[in-house]
This record gives sequence, C-alpha cells and structure tokens, in this order.
Amino acid sequence: MWSNFNFEVYKRKFTLKRYILLGVMVVLTAIPAISQSSNQGSFKVITELIDSGHYERAENYAKGLLNTALVKNDLKVVALCRYYLGQIMIGLKKRDEALAYLLGAHQDSTLLDRRILLDVKLKLAHLYRENNDPETATSFYEQVLGWPGPGKDDKLWLAAMIGLGELYMEAKNYHKAIDCLEKAYQRSLRLSYHDELRKVFSRLTELHLDYGSFKDSKQLAIRTLQIAYNEQLNDLTMRAYYVLGNIHFDQSNYDSALFYFRKAYAHRSDHFLKNVATLSNIAESYYELEQYDSGKLYTDRVIALMKARHPSHLYTFDLQLAKYHYSKSSRDSAYYYAIRFRDKAHNSHSHRNRRDLYKFLYQLAKEEGRLDSALLYHEIYLAEKDSVFKRIKERDLAAFRVKLETMEKQMIIDQLWARSNLDRLKLVTMISFSLLVVIASGILILYLRSKNRRKTLELNNSELKRKNIQNELGQKEKELADTTLVMVKKNQFLDELDTIIKTAKRETNGRTINTWSKLQKALELNRSNEKEWDDFNKYFGSVHSEFFDKLKRRYPVLSPGDLRHCALIKMNMGHKESAKILGVDPNSVKMARYRMKKKLRLNETEDLGEHIHSI
Repeated sequence: MWSNFNFEVYKRKFTLKRYILLGVMVVLTAIPAISQSSNQGSFKVITELIDSGHYERAENYAKGLLNTALVKNDLKVVALCRYYLGQIMIGLKKRDEALAYLLGAHQDSTLLDRRILLDVKLKLAHLYRENNDPETATSFYEQVLGWPGPGKDDKLWLAAMIGLGELYMEAKNYHKAIDCLEKAYQRSLRLSYHDELRKVFSRLTELHLDYGSFKDSKQLAIRTLQIAYNEQLNDLTMRAYYVLGNIHFDQSNYDSALFYFRKAYAHRSDHFLKNVATLSNIAESYYELEQYDSGKLYTDRVIALMKARHPSHLYTFDLQLAKYHYSKSSRDSAYYYAIRFRDKAHNSHSHRNRRDLYKFLYQLAKEEGRLDSALLYHEIYLAEKDSVFKRIKERDLAAFRVKLETMEKQMIIDQLWARSNLDRLKLVTMISFSLLVVIASGILILYLRSKNRRKTLELNNSELKRKNIQNELGQKEKELADTTLVMVKKNQFLDELDTIIKTAKRETNGRTINTWSKLQKALELNRSNEKEWDDFNKYFGSVHSEFFDKLKRRYPVLSPGDLRHCALIKMNMGHKESAKILGVDPNSVKMARYRMKKKLRLNETEDLGEHIHSI
C-alpha cells in the first residue's frame, strides 16, 4: 500500500492549502486597517466641507457615514459622526439638533480623543448659554478648564475661560467676570494668541467702561497698545486707541479724545462697523469742542458709508445732525432730529448716547422757555450721569456679597470638618507627636555622637599638632645646640693651637717667628667666621622667633655683637661658655654685658638675664 503512495503529490496539495490559508489571514487582517483609513479620509472630507461653509453637503455626507457605522455597530465612528453633525448644525443655526448630536457624542466620551471630547464640552457650554441655561453652561465650562492630566489645549482653555467670563458679564457678576477675563488676557498674552487677545481686550474694556472703572480700562488699553506696537498688530492698535478715546470722552477731555480717535482711524482695519464708529466718535468730539463744521464733515462721511451698506441704521447719527443744526441756530431742525433719535433709539444700551441726548434736549427746552420739559430732561440727564456711580456701587456690593457668601460657606465647611474629624485629628496628632519625639531623639543622639566624634577628632588633631610642634622645636633646639657645641669645640681647638704657636714663637729664631705670627693671625680671623654666626642666627631664630626683631625695635642702639650676647644669655650661657663660643676672655664677656646693661637702661638691682628672658 505504501509503495503506491505519491509523496510529491501530497506535498504539493499541502503547500497549496497552506498558501490559501495564509492569504485569507492577510485579507482578514487588512480589512480593519483599510476601513480605518477610509473613515479617516471621510472625516477629512467632512472637515473640509465645514471649513468651506458647505454645511448641507457636509450634513448629507456625515449622515450617510453615520448610518453605515450604525449598521456595522462601529461605536467610535458613530460618536465621531455625531460630533461632526453637531458642528454642522451649529453652522446651520439649528441649535436643538446640534445639542442633541453633541449630547449623543458626549455620552460616548470614552471612545473620543481627549481634544475632541473637550471641544464637545465647550460647544455644549456655548449652546446651553444661548439657551439661557447658565448653570449647565457653567458646569461644562468648568469641566474644560479643570481637565486633569495630559490632553489640555490652550485655545480650548482660552475659549472656555472667555465664555465663562461672558456668562458672568450677562449675570452682572462683575467680580467673577473680571477674574476670568484677566486670566484669559494673561494667558493669550503669554502664548501670543492674537485673535483671543483681541476678543478678551474688547470684553475687558467693555466691562470696565460699563462700570465706570476708567483707571483700570486706561491701564489695560496702554498695556495692550504697547504689545500691539511691538507685535505690529494693526487691528489691536486701532482698538486700543479707540478705547483710550472713549475713556477721555467719558471724562469730558475732548481734545485728548479727538487725538486718540484720529489715531484709531489712522490704523483702521477691514472692520466696517468699527471704522464707522471711529468716524462717528471723531464727529462727536468736534461737536463737543464746538467745531461744528468739522464735525458735520465727518457726520456726512459716516452717513454716506452707512447709506451704502446699512441704510436702516442712519437714525443713529440724528443726534449729531441735531447738534449741527443747533449750532446754526436752526432749533426746529435740531429738535426734530433729537426727538427722532429719542424715538428710534429708545432701546439703546449706550449710556453715553442717552446722557448726551437728554443734556441736549435740556439745553434746547431751556432756551425755548419750555421749563417743564427742561426740568424733566434735566432730571433724566442727572439720573443718567449718576448711573455710573450706581453701577460702581452695585459692582462693589456684588463683589462684597460674593466674598461674604464664600466666607460663610467656608465657615460651614470648617465646622463640619472639625466635628467629623476631631477624633481622627487627635489620633493623627498623637501619632505625629510620637513620631516627632522619636525623630527628634534620633536626631539629638546622632548630633551628640557627631559632636563627640568631632571633639575627639579635634583633640586628636590638636594633640598631634602639639607633638609635631614639640618635635620640630626639639629638632631645632638640637640643631642650635649642635651648632653651639661645634663653635665651642672649634674655639677650644683654636685656643690650644694658639697656645702652641705662642710657645713655638718663643723657642724659634726671628725668621720663623714671622711665619708663626702669620699663622696666629689666620687663626684669629677664623675665630670670627661670619658663616657660622649666620647658621647660629638661623637656628636660634627658628627656636626663638621674633626675639631679635623685638630687641631691635625696643633698643635700636644695640650692635650685632650685643645681639649675639643677648642670644647667648637667652640660651642660659654663662661668662665662660659665652667666652668659649665668642673666642674671647671671660672678663671681656663680663665687661661687654656690663656695657650692654647700660644700653638697656637697667638699674644695678635689675638682672640682665631676667630682663632678656622676659622679652
């Protein structure tokens, strides 16, 4: 049976099956990667359509992708489709549908990337804010701001902080609004995010001016103006000059206001309404300065621009026309334009416009003799003028109320914490105290051991130094003694040799005597060898340092010979020993010491040796 079995055929069949199985595995492995790559391309197309403003096409494409993902039960793609559909609905102004899609994406938050999840939370906060649900909006804003760990995005953080500040502005919570917007201003300044910086600057100055904080607004505008000049941000430069002009205008400093408004218009941007507002403010400044013809020129320019693009808002310049006609003594026309402005702009939120309107109507009614109307207009004008101070009081009162509520909440929390954790605090305190005692004891023991070890080491070092000094001093004294002994023996030998020479002179003839005399003279010269005395002074100075210096300072009259006698006295040498070293007669030593005693100005009762030893 085995003889008929073909191994080659079996081998080919087995190899073919193996290759087929391997191909199936490769195809199955590549399908998810191909699907993922296809999804990424689809989302890229949707993003491009949203950026280009083709929201309807993007909606159809995203809904088709969503239906396919629902059939395949691909939850991650479903969550992403809902996120993009939420963006599309925001672009189409369909807030309810946008809210539904984004809430669906938020429910599947574990499937989304961190940045996309933060963007979902931010968009939900904006939508809830537009739907007048400040509590939910605040919650989503705070989630974006307090996102822990990695995945933070500075632009999303700034958008959330600005949105929270605007939310507090709408709630008239001045204190918290300023705090949020100041944080956003600092971060956008640090990171050089110019778009966010422009937005925050506008909100902050609006807030300061609305509540009459001219000083804070001016400081902010000057600081921003410096940054805009350095970074060459023309639009931000215009805004800073515009704010400075408004500040000076509200403070009735019309010359400075005109200067800053003209500077702002010199840096005008492509923002049509901002340019028109700047021209209008230039006209207002000219009217307040009673330069009515110049003001009328700018008013005409503004009206011409507005006719072309916003003809329904021409009434906003009626007050300027009223002032111009009033300057030309045309009271009827002035009154007509003023009343038309009042009727059409009665819902205006501009504090300055209302104040200027009723001030103008008061002057007009007063000159025409309509005292009742003049009194009414004057009362309204004063109320508008005093409203700034009322707002400041309201702002301070609101800040104080927030601070008081915070303190009360903190006190309640502290009381609850103290009641619930008193026993645990006692236990922790006892354990901590015991640990501190143990640690302090250990540190004290280590310190004492270290101190004793250091003292022992210092004592050993000092003892070693003392022994070294004693050894060095003993060595030097030995060298000094050896030098002295050599000098004594040498002089003894020379004395004996001198005696022999003197005997030989007496026993020889005259010619030989001359030779012996030369030899005796050479011996005398050798007695006073200066090199030996130099060596003696060196060894003596190393044993008795500064001895010669002190003697010379006290008694400058002492000769080198006197100094040698003093050194020998310091070494306790008597007359005989000194005579042997010096090679002279003992009586000569005695006489030399007697003369030296006089030089030292010592009395007869004072001992020369004791005086020398005291130095």
